[in-house]
Amino acid sequence: MVFPHNAVVFEPQKIFNKAIIGKEGNRLIYSFEKLIEVLIGQGLTYSEAVEHIDFNMVQPAAENWPYIEEESKKEEEQ
Repeated sequence: MVFPHNAVVFEPQKIFNKAIIGKEGNRLIYSFEKLIEVLIGQGLTYSEAVEHIDFNMVQPAAENWPYIEEESKKEEEQ
Protein backbone atom coordinates (compact mmCIF):
# COMPACT_ATOMS: atom_id res chain seq x y z
CA MET A 1 0.00 0.00 0.00
CA VAL A 2 1.21 3.49 -0.81
CA PHE A 3 0.81 5.68 2.24
CA PRO A 4 -0.77 9.12 1.93
CA HIS A 5 1.60 12.09 2.05
CA ASN A 6 2.49 13.01 5.66
CA ALA A 7 0.36 10.18 7.07
CA VAL A 8 1.14 9.05 10.59
CA VAL A 9 1.96 5.33 10.50
CA PHE A 10 1.92 3.18 13.63
CA GLU A 11 5.26 1.53 14.41
CA PRO A 12 6.53 -1.08 14.11
CA GLN A 13 5.01 -1.24 10.65
CA LYS A 14 5.84 -4.94 10.33
CA ILE A 15 3.23 -5.59 13.01
CA PHE A 16 0.66 -2.82 12.63
CA ASN A 17 0.40 -2.64 8.81
CA LYS A 18 -1.66 -5.85 9.04
CA ALA A 19 -4.44 -3.76 10.62
CA ILE A 20 -4.66 -1.10 7.86
CA ILE A 21 -7.98 -1.32 6.05
CA GLY A 22 -7.86 1.84 3.94
CA LYS A 23 -7.08 5.51 3.74
CA GLU A 24 -9.03 8.75 3.71
CA GLY A 25 -7.30 11.92 2.59
CA ASN A 26 -3.91 12.00 4.34
CA ARG A 27 -4.99 9.55 7.04
CA LEU A 28 -4.71 5.80 7.24
CA ILE A 29 -7.62 3.78 8.57
CA TYR A 30 -6.85 0.96 10.97
CA SER A 31 -9.28 -1.74 12.03
CA PHE A 32 -9.86 -1.76 15.79
CA GLU A 33 -10.49 -5.51 15.71
CA LYS A 34 -7.32 -6.20 13.73
CA LEU A 35 -5.28 -3.99 16.08
CA ILE A 36 -6.62 -6.08 18.97
CA GLU A 37 -5.62 -9.30 17.16
CA VAL A 38 -2.12 -7.96 16.46
CA LEU A 39 -1.59 -6.87 20.05
CA ILE A 40 -2.89 -10.16 21.45
CA GLY A 41 -0.44 -11.87 19.10
CA GLN A 42 2.29 -9.83 20.79
CA GLY A 43 1.32 -11.27 24.18
CA LEU A 44 -1.18 -8.73 25.53
CA THR A 45 -4.54 -9.76 26.96
CA TYR A 46 -7.70 -8.37 25.37
CA SER A 47 -8.04 -5.78 28.17
CA GLU A 48 -4.39 -4.75 27.85
CA ALA A 49 -4.76 -4.43 24.07
CA VAL A 50 -7.83 -2.17 24.42
CA GLU A 51 -6.02 -0.06 27.01
CA HIS A 52 -2.95 0.19 24.75
CA ILE A 53 -5.07 1.38 21.82
CA ASP A 54 -7.01 3.88 23.96
CA PHE A 55 -3.90 5.29 25.62
CA ASN A 56 -1.38 5.22 22.75
CA MET A 57 -3.24 5.21 19.46
CA VAL A 58 -6.41 7.28 19.83
CA GLN A 59 -5.42 10.92 19.28
CA PRO A 60 -7.88 12.43 16.81
CA ALA A 61 -6.66 16.01 17.33
CA ALA A 62 -3.22 15.32 15.83
CA GLU A 63 -2.77 16.25 12.17
CA ASN A 64 -2.97 13.24 9.83
CA TRP A 65 -3.36 10.88 12.79
CA PRO A 66 -4.91 7.57 11.68
CA TYR A 67 -8.55 6.76 12.15
CA ILE A 68 -9.34 3.63 14.12
CA GLU A 69 -12.57 2.15 12.88
CA GLU A 70 -14.62 -0.65 14.38
CA GLU A 71 -15.46 -2.86 11.42
CA SER A 72 -18.31 -4.56 13.27
CA LYS A 73 -20.08 -1.19 13.77
CA LYS A 74 -19.51 -0.25 10.14
CA GLU A 75 -21.13 -3.50 8.98
CA GLU A 76 -24.13 -2.90 11.29
CA GLU A 77 -24.69 0.57 9.78
CA GLN A 78 -24.85 -0.78 6.22
